[in-house]
Amino acid sequence: MITIHCAEWPIFSQIIGLLQPILVAFINFANDFGIAIILFTIMIKIVLIPLIVKQQKSMLGMQKVQPYLKELQEKYKNDKQKLQIETMALYKEHKINPLAGCLPMLIQMPILFSMWFVIQNVTIGNPHGFADGVFNFLGLDLAAQPVFNLDGSDFWGISVLWIIPALAGATTYLSSYFMQKFSTAQPATPDGKNPMKSMMMFFPLFTVWIAFTFPAGVGFYLVVSNLLQTAQQWGVNKFLISKTTNSETEVIEVNATKNRKNRKKS
Repeated sequence: MITIHCAEWPIFSQIIGLLQPILVAFINFANDFGIAIILFTIMIKIVLIPLIVKQQKSMLGMQKVQPYLKELQEKYKNDKQKLQIETMALYKEHKINPLAGCLPMLIQMPILFSMWFVIQNVTIGNPHGFADGVFNFLGLDLAAQPVFNLDGSDFWGISVLWIIPALAGATTYLSSYFMQKFSTAQPATPDGKNPMKSMMMFFPLFTVWIAFTFPAGVGFYLVVSNLLQTAQQWGVNKFLISKTTNSETEVIEVNATKNRKNRKKS
């Protein structure tokens, strides 16, 4: 079992000190580590809803100016400096911060990293003295680390816990894919490059590595978190689009009513 410490990072130590007692309380309540992780992850996602809304609003704003941005990229394709100036002017005109969509994600990262260590602290050596079987969820030992088994005791010599890193990587890719799908215009750089495409390839591989490095509970947390995040993004995106559409429809109806009144007066 590989143990990673984070005492040299004060911000993580503080977040861990806040989150760990909450996870322990969920474990005592559910008497099941897997269910406790699910409940705990739901709680975190609820707390982070304002950040998700802010992120989606920023992406929808980027989507509105995308046609103008493409025109600028075509018009100034041979003048990168002018393209950058005009792009920044476009963002300023429409009151859009291209980095606003990334900020909520950056704020969430310390919480995500801290959860890895929280789960590691709770599982390794069972310091809180949980009853036998608490860490077993659907036949998987979430306190163990996924390993390659060469003695042939598992199917084709591969530990059954490998399913968790595989699901962690797959759901990370799924979450990134739907983030792009929900927002047809990702924050692009002035030269038209989209960093989200590179992230879609990097993060699933990084997630798989993390799921193998930490106890299986960390990988399980990543799977649950990715699935909930995808559902949350879908719900928030639908709500914001519906709200925007209704507002635009209301403006159109008000203008139409004014035009009818003006025609009657004339």
